[in-house]
Amino acid sequence: MTRHARHALIAGAAAAALVPAALASAQDGPPTPTASAAATKTVTMQGVAFSPKTVRISKGGKVRFRWADNGIVHNVTPVGSKRFKLVVNGRSRATASNRTKGTATTAAITKAGTYTYICTIHAQSEPDGSFAPGSMVGRIIVK
Repeated sequence: MTRHARHALIAGAAAAALVPAALASAQDGPPTPTASAAATKTVTMQGVAFSPKTVRISKGGKVRFRWADNGIVHNVTPVGSKRFKLVVNGRSRATASNRTKGTATTAAITKAGTYTYICTIHAQSEPDGSFAPGSMVGRIIVK
């Protein structure tokens, strides 16, 4: 066997070894987005409601709150035993105060669990600690 033929045989064998791995990777579907690509979800305040009412993020993710309710005043106030911090105009806050426009973002939430928040203007609490139907209540689920 000539040297060129031997090199061609080795190159062909190497390529053949790579094909099954490439096919398996292609069959697994598109690559999973990285944490940074899906790290921030948006909740819009519109129609006197949080939309969506529940968002799911991974540990280290954030939620961006956007006011878009035609001049109706809302706020974002974490409630319950699990709390998160909000960043408003570059400053860390326990709540996003009453406003009609703008945005606020949570600091990165690093602990798994369910975090509940309300608009204190549009949420009515019940004696058992739950909220009345139609109350402006949302949840962040962190996995």
